[in-house]
Amino acid sequence: LYFWNYYCYRCWACKSLMNNKYWKNLSAWLLNKGLNLELNPTPTKFTNGMGNLNYKIFIDDKPFVIRRPPLGPIPPGANDMKREHHVMSSLSKNLHLVPNSILLCEDIDIFGAPFHIIDYKEGITINGDQFPKDYKSAKDAKYISSMLIEVLVQLHSIKPEEVGLENFGKPLGFLKRQLNGWHQRGIIAHDNIPSKNMNKLFEILCTFKIPEEKEFVILHNDFKLDNLILKPS
Repeated sequence: LYFWNYYCYRCWACKSLMNNKYWKNLSAWLLNKGLNLELNPTPTKFTNGMGNLNYKIFIDDKPFVIRRPPLGPIPPGANDMKREHHVMSSLSKNLHLVPNSILLCEDIDIFGAPFHIIDYKEGITINGDQFPKDYKSAKDAKYISSMLIEVLVQLHSIKPEEVGLENFGKPLGFLKRQLNGWHQRGIIAHDNIPSKNMNKLFEILCTFKIPEEKEFVILHNDFKLDNLILKPS
């Protein structure tokens, strides 16, 4: 099992966006670092999901993934490539399931947006509510469910200071910010016309006392089956 937000838009615009100009720019950028990007054939895009654009590339005959934000408007704080690079390159030192992010570029002229390049992890993905045909038994479902919990335990057991993330983020007040953030993003998602049910849920949650924050851990905010890669054993 590997951590990796595997999403990308599935639309014609991706192909028109990633024209030869960007691939040539990327090739020149990498060559300046002494690295050779293979462009024959043109790198292929992973087709599942609705978020970041991810392409499998080969650098010096080794597979990697280049990752950049999706097309169109991006919610505040979302799809932050610099943040992803920092977290992944730090966590990969202690948790091999996290692909290492080897390069970051914030110059939008190179690839149309900030991007980072990460290790390629071979495996299968679970899309929607459908398990792969070879893993649909109750035994497999139980094993994968247990594995997810075990991986979260591994993640939460890593002390931020052990991987250089002690100054990352703002742990104090996290729960309150999450609640307010969910509400604000929900309003944006509804074209700035608040949903009555959403507002009611927000009001109900606000009546509860927020638990005291004592110990801080590294938290994956989108940990779910279709955001992971499974490697058959």
